[in-house]
Amino acid sequence: MKRHFLSTTDDYHKHGLDSLGWEITLSVMLENPRSPCRSVLRKGDSFGNLLYDFLGQVIPLDRIRHIIEIGGGYGHLMRDFLRRDSKLEATMIDLSPFLLAQQREVLRDFDVRFVPGDFLEMGDSVLSNIDLAILNEVIGDLPAACQVPRNALLDGSDAKDTLLSEVRRIYNSYGIAPPVANRFTVNLGAIQAMEKLCTAKVPYLYVSEHSCEARIPDELTGLLEQTTAGDPERIRLHGHDEYTIRFSDLERVASSFGYTSRRGQYIDFIRPVIEGEVAFVLCLGPSKIDRYEIIEQFIEDLVKYEYLILSLPDTENQT
Repeated sequence: MKRHFLSTTDDYHKHGLDSLGWEITLSVMLENPRSPCRSVLRKGDSFGNLLYDFLGQVIPLDRIRHIIEIGGGYGHLMRDFLRRDSKLEATMIDLSPFLLAQQREVLRDFDVRFVPGDFLEMGDSVLSNIDLAILNEVIGDLPAACQVPRNALLDGSDAKDTLLSEVRRIYNSYGIAPPVANRFTVNLGAIQAMEKLCTAKVPYLYVSEHSCEARIPDELTGLLEQTTAGDPERIRLHGHDEYTIRFSDLERVASSFGYTSRRGQYIDFIRPVIEGEVAFVLCLGPSKIDRYEIIEQFIEDLVKYEYLILSLPDTENQT
């Protein structure tokens, strides 16, 4: 009996999604200037502005002209980028008609190209001349291969099973170490998206998502309790499931294409003040006070979410 399957959010994003209220992103949490989340930061600002400042320390943003965001949520991140650099030429790709409509409204004052559809099914021309690609908190929505039998990585007798064949191709192509569990989940769509971007030789990539490998930083030791799964875990959300990301697999794929990487956690560039109210809230634990609950969840997310900034060597001379 076949137990493995492909988990996809396509139908939900095409037909069921009518709000992000069920899954508040860090971008949304920081959108309101009066948000409790902004009040506990060393620099209270929007997510897009904080990310723009951070990327400017890692890549030459002054050389970036063509930018694409895949799965752009409400469009707040791109709005902030375009406000910071009016010379940017932007493209938004999204599977959700609802979110594309939100993006068109938020970005109505800018010259932006909107492309509806599934990025994984699009031709390579959509990435032509792109200098920077952003996939912010979206790759967990991409298809995941679930309940994959470990022996399928070694035994090719099921060659007619296209899902297992694709998983096997990926593991063999990039030398990804097989998991210990007899059945496991593979971030299939996330890895395929990485392959697509790297094959197109997009000079700079920024990818972020809820990680299954994130660890508590020293400054929060004793204040947060968090276990590291090490393998992708299911997140049950309204109308669909998502899966946490094993970033070490994405790093391995990008490295095979010659990319250098910088990997870290959101807390690297969204810096809370770990004293006073924040320290009190974290020591307090679960609370019925809304503000405390929001702050605790926010700090936890700053640790749980990882990013990759990928660059091709000698890109500065090519951009």
